[in-house]
Amino acid sequence: RHAKDHSVKIYSKGWKDVIRWKLSIWPQTLPFVAFSAAYSTLICIFFLVEHADFLKRIPNTTLFIAIMGAVMSLLLSFRLSTAYDRYWEGRKLWSSLRFQCLNLARQFKVFAPATTLESETATQRALLLVSAIPIAIKHRLRKEHQTTSVDLAPLLREHERLKELPASRNMPMMILMELQAYLMSTGPSVLIKDASNVISSMGDTLSALERIRSTPIPGAYRIQLLQVIGIYFLALPFQLVGSVKWLTIAVCAIATFVVVGFLVIAEKIENPFGYDIQDLPLDLYCEEIRLSIQSIAAGKGWSGGWIKPHKLEIHPIQSKNTSLDACTRASEDHSSVGCSQRLQHSGQLYEEVATV
Repeated sequence: RHAKDHSVKIYSKGWKDVIRWKLSIWPQTLPFVAFSAAYSTLICIFFLVEHADFLKRIPNTTLFIAIMGAVMSLLLSFRLSTAYDRYWEGRKLWSSLRFQCLNLARQFKVFAPATTLESETATQRALLLVSAIPIAIKHRLRKEHQTTSVDLAPLLREHERLKELPASRNMPMMILMELQAYLMSTGPSVLIKDASNVISSMGDTLSALERIRSTPIPGAYRIQLLQVIGIYFLALPFQLVGSVKWLTIAVCAIATFVVVGFLVIAEKIENPFGYDIQDLPLDLYCEEIRLSIQSIAAGKGWSGGWIKPHKLEIHPIQSKNTSLDACTRASEDHSSVGCSQRLQHSGQLYEEVATV
């Protein structure tokens, strides 16, 4: 399956949205509106047409729809608010996940030791795993097979153990375990402490996203809401036909469109991780994270290498010239110890996989 085009300008901030069809919920509400109009037409015929007006004996009052309307509005308001809370919480969690991925990639690139070609390659593989985390989470939320997906498989080609995992396993959590294993093999304590906290935060974000995905609206509440709405619209024509006559058909159709439309919107946004155009554009989020980490892996705008903690010691300065010469020699010596070679190699593995 392919994600729908989320690049459409959803909020045009103009009156064109009044007649917009692509993003509206008209197609989903049209059957209910048609049924309501047909039902209201029958009630009007049996109430207003001569020799068929046997429903005229039924007393009608607007008191019933006033009471039921107040109850229905409370239930519908709660339904919409809970659905949008799930949508907005999902967006905030993906924003947190983006920050965590970029933060972890930055720590791996800056603090991980890159003294040899092997250590630099290990860092690049770790950055590939960081890029794979949001993609694996996306497929898990959509209940798709993760290791065979076209966007995740290239990032795992250097990790045979992850590629051979069955579909039932939690791929994002296994990637986090691989990153933790790499982290423990790097050595510097400053990296282990901070990066471990970021990995733990990623686990919390994964659990929160799965909670949104796997926690449905309680069945009793959903059934009660639908039953109240059904009773309301079955009784609505009887309450209106005595006062507005044939306009009852239009009033009932419009009311059905409004109420059922809000129900459809709540159904669409309560699980914002799918392929619908109303859902969150997870594919765009994952691609943006991958490109940002690719830029970090390439080392653009950064000198590379392990930044060693400096000592807060005061050394006597003999003269301005000697201190300046010493600083210049130290800078030249530092840049000559393979930094340019590491930067040339840095990002090669990542860009290779990105082209795949």
